[in-house]
Amino acid sequence: MPPLPRPEYEAFAARLREAMSAQNLSASEVARRMWGETQDRQGRRSARNRDRISRYMAATSYPEPDNLARLAAAVGVPAAELAVTKPAPSAERPGPRGRFSGGDLLLTSVPGYRGLFRLQVDRLVPSKLALQIAQLLEEALAEAEAAEAQDTPRLGSIVNGTNHNNHNNHGNSAG
Repeated sequence: MPPLPRPEYEAFAARLREAMSAQNLSASEVARRMWGETQDRQGRRSARNRDRISRYMAATSYPEPDNLARLAAAVGVPAAELAVTKPAPSAERPGPRGRFSGGDLLLTSVPGYRGLFRLQVDRLVPSKLALQIAQLLEEALAEAEAAEAQDTPRLGSIVNGTNHNNHNNHGNSAG
């Protein structure tokens, strides 16, 4: 799943797209102007970091100050024209209903689901590490679900006094 656009970057992304359109520039050409080209084993040349420009255009990422200046120069506008005020780190973590963003990691609380967060990781990693992370998540989720099942009534279960789950009926109200 691709990262979601960040509302605080929408104005920047719109300004960037507008500047690129005015100059008739593609993401590849902007990246080429900023970082140059690379060549693969077959001799094909491509712009370095084109995907980064795409993330900027999609409002999922915002450049560091040095890259903002280079980006502005590449699209022919002053840096101030593209710049938006980045939220302070404390503003990115407004509490249980907010978001925390640390580089390639995004944690977002889910309204109506107290204590649950959506975890997004946007990072290229080796397949072995990806499988280890997936296994760790699967094990942690299974443990959390098992702990929750002991304390929370299941859909369709009969609630009697303090005993929320009748473990013999496996969550069915019909015996």
